Amino acid sequence: LFPLSAPADEITGSECKPIIERHPKWQVIRFRPHENAFVTCTLTQEQFNQLVREAITTTGNDLADYHSLFIGRLVEYPWLSKYLAVQALNNTGWDTEKGQPKNGEINNFVRNLLTAPGLLEQIQLPFAGSGYTVTGASVEKVLVGNSGNISNLDIDDQVLLPYDAMVHFIIEKHN
Repeated sequence: LFPLSAPADEITGSECKPIIERHPKWQVIRFRPHENAFVTCTLTQEQFNQLVREAITTTGNDLADYHSLFIGRLVEYPWLSKYLAVQALNNTGWDTEKGQPKNGEINNFVRNLLTAPGLLEQIQLPFAGSGYTVTGASVEKVLVGNSGNISNLDIDDQVLLPYDAMVHFIIEKHN
């Protein structure tokens, strides 16, 4: 019913006009890959890292300590979306026929995949020297789709995998 690949009006790279929103009251830094919420825009890992560095640099002197980096939908970061799908495919706890975890709730399953030490180390890289540490993730609204319809995923088998979710990375400030 719904296409899993990017629509025709998607833009990427330098055409994207990402914005950073700071919400000190809620202690959240929020990314939007494009200033126009009605334009689909995807960011590479390098662009994500640059955006994090910019957010932390300009946020560093705020009185509020931020506790969350809300990146929005995972599909706006194809490298993270692909990571999620591949990790689920290789996880014995994921049922590829039913498109759900064998045990437990899907948001918790995806959260566990996104808090693997290797991924958290990658997410932590642009925070270097900022005093912030990425300690985990919060996940909601996980979407599952057929692997053949997931952008940037080269899997021959037609299996059901998670590919999208709303994601907050949990950050802590250290003095």
